[in-house]
Amino acid sequence: MVLQQKSFGQLNVELIHQLVSESKSEHSRQDQAKNKQAIAAANEEVNRSQMGKLKMKYRELQQRFHTVGLAIDAAQIGLEASPVVSEIIRQQNIIYQLANDNPILIALAFQTVKDLADRARMLANYIAGLALSIGDINQMKASDRKILFSHALTELRLIEGASKGLAVVMLQASYKRSIDPFADFVNQDRQLVDDIIRNAAILKNP
Repeated sequence: MVLQQKSFGQLNVELIHQLVSESKSEHSRQDQAKNKQAIAAANEEVNRSQMGKLKMKYRELQQRFHTVGLAIDAAQIGLEASPVVSEIIRQQNIIYQLANDNPILIALAFQTVKDLADRARMLANYIAGLALSIGDINQMKASDRKILFSHALTELRLIEGASKGLAVVMLQASYKRSIDPFADFVNQDRQLVDDIIRNAAILKNP
């Protein structure tokens, strides 16, 4: 009888330890699940905030290029400049959609779009100045007019190149679906990233 009581008591202790251990494990799993949910919710909130900022800059850039388009028509350089503007807008649409589909890319897109919007504002002002002075400009020598208009076209092509390069890099990164989209880029991919950085530097310091 005493032996049975001891055995029963020992089993009870072991059972209690097992139940406590299982309870701790379950509590730990619940904590981990809650932490993951909290992190996911925080990430979603950050992504929404960043995407909201990108959306605002995207709209600003669209408005700037609408102004650029009007100024181009007034300055009578639409034949050469309009296709470039159309391509810039097309690439920006691609960039925005890629960032919307893959939040990892938002930060990369935001800074470049911000720089391009600033550049577009200065370009619109320059072309508007040409348009306002078109009567005087038409009196200039053809070579001098070409210099003025070539500057505007060069600026547009720089912006086009930066937009197209960024869209290509983001597209490749989106396909790879990596946490760090540039972590396993081959040399050609890294060259594209370097080109984007160089284009951004050119845009800031012409």
